[in-house]
Amino acid sequence: MEERTHRVYRSLHKPLLYLGVERKMFGAIVMAAAILYIAAGSIRAGSVVLVLGILAGRYVCAKDPIYFQVLLQSSQFRSIYDAAKHEVKKMEIRHNA
Repeated sequence: MEERTHRVYRSLHKPLLYLGVERKMFGAIVMAAAILYIAAGSIRAGSVVLVLGILAGRYVCAKDPIYFQVLLQSSQFRSIYDAAKHEVKKMEIRHNA
């Protein structure tokens, strides 16, 4: 059997991260911090939300960089069979003797 090698360009498959957080989630974190800053009038509250959001996002993205993409796209698809949602029906086996 012949061994084949395929060139893979990392830049095409690597997710785009800002400060270690996936870019869409980073945008959501910045928007949440800005809204809190405007609503509360406190730069400290906005900064705390920004820092905590980035830390949480870095933690999640260290485990799986595309976790948020999968989570957002999962709402578009219908659910598939889930065994936990169905009842187990009692069955009786009769033997004809």
